Amino acid sequence: MSDALTIMSENLEDVLPICQLAIKIGSSPRQLKRCCKECLGVPSMKMYRDLRLSRAHQLLAQTDLSISEISVASGFN
Repeated sequence: MSDALTIMSENLEDVLPICQLAIKIGSSPRQLKRCCKECLGVPSMKMYRDLRLSRAHQLLAQTDLSISEISVASGFN
């Protein structure tokens, strides 16, 4: 699961579909979804969204970037 979280964190701007994420960690999409739900208690794409929201919050608090720039940098086009 930590591999998936690392890859998610490295791909916040260009969000990977669950199938590509699963391939990168050597898993199936179904297995990845199940593992995320069991290990973290949330669906995999919710975890991905939460990481992106956390990044956006961090950028809002620590930079002078515009909302538009922050949304793109966080994968919310």
